[in-house]
Amino acid sequence: MKIKEFEAPTLKDCLNQVRSDLGPEAVILETQKVRRGGIMGWRARDAVKMTAAIGITVDEPPNQNRPAPRAAAQARSQAAPAQLIRQVEPGIPMTRASASTSVVDPIANQKIARLESELRELRVGMEAVRHSVSAAKPQAAVVSESAPAQFPKLYAALLGAEVPQELAKELLENLPDVRAWSPEARDPLAISALRDYMAHRILFSGPISLTNGCAKAVALVGPTGVGKTTTVAKLAAQYALVDKRKVGLLTVDTYRIAAVEQLKTYGQIMDIPIKVAHSPSEVSSSLAAMADRDLILVDTAGRSQKNSMQVNELRSVLGTGEIETHLVLAASTKLRDLNDQIERFSAATRIDRLLFTKLDETVAYGTIFTVAASSNIPVSYITTGQKVPEDIELADGHKLAEMVMSSLGRG
Repeated sequence: MKIKEFEAPTLKDCLNQVRSDLGPEAVILETQKVRRGGIMGWRARDAVKMTAAIGITVDEPPNQNRPAPRAAAQARSQAAPAQLIRQVEPGIPMTRASASTSVVDPIANQKIARLESELRELRVGMEAVRHSVSAAKPQAAVVSESAPAQFPKLYAALLGAEVPQELAKELLENLPDVRAWSPEARDPLAISALRDYMAHRILFSGPISLTNGCAKAVALVGPTGVGKTTTVAKLAAQYALVDKRKVGLLTVDTYRIAAVEQLKTYGQIMDIPIKVAHSPSEVSSSLAAMADRDLILVDTAGRSQKNSMQVNELRSVLGTGEIETHLVLAASTKLRDLNDQIERFSAATRIDRLLFTKLDETVAYGTIFTVAASSNIPVSYITTGQKVPEDIELADGHKLAEMVMSSLGRG
């Protein structure tokens, strides 16, 4: 006897596999509907699993009138399909040869009865599969229409974290239907699913990537007071002291003498060369002078997004050479202002990355999540304090999602 398991997306595909592999005389021993993939049932797919066998025979009891061995074997081979092979197509009953029934022993009768019972179960399973497929879309629609009602605590937590209503509803609409879960498991599993979905809702760039033998220039731009100079120092310390890369500093922030002196101090402490550019032409010459560096970090002057002239100056300053631009935004800024800043700075220069600072100065992280999700600009780093170089880290989707959900009081 040969027994083998098969699995396919649909019942028909599974049956085709059985027939192709074991032939038309295969016996279906077991059929069940399974779920594959996904996270705790979320986004899982339906599949059909079958256990089939070939080579099942029925021995006849001793009988004085039994035919010769060869004739008996021939009779069994002709009778076996009629006795034991299950008809898997719906609506076609399984039959057995009446002429040979009287010579089948009780064990064989039990096997036949079990196979007939499994056939009935198979038909029930087929109906269940058809029903689940036809009901899938209407069920999803019911969930999406009443998502806040099904997840009132999560909806309140998102609003409390200053996630707008429309985005909060969208997040909840993408959660699985928890009605099939036990009441005790619903909240924890829904929270886990929400965190996972939120983590994948935002683009993340990873660290600044460097190429050996090729200097890379990275400029930090943004409004006044968001901590660009301090963030430049943190990145410089990370790459120079931890990663052991050759780093150079360039500041074009000549509006504030204190900013230049601050950056020079950091450069002296870390033994990093620093240059000051007063015009776009000096930017080009300064970058060329530090061509032996792996990374050149460019500090720019803070500009109010409402001052179009100042913002547009970035185009002339950063328009020379290939400079990767990170827009630095404070997490404590109101959502409306964050959106305005992204819009105005993007109009003045190319924005490659978002970098959020001052996460230690707010408890409502839904604003930065909303901005990142709606802008589709990858997020590079976040800063969580003033200490150099400790208070900076790579932006991470799961951590940001947990921070947003912290208002629910669950870690």
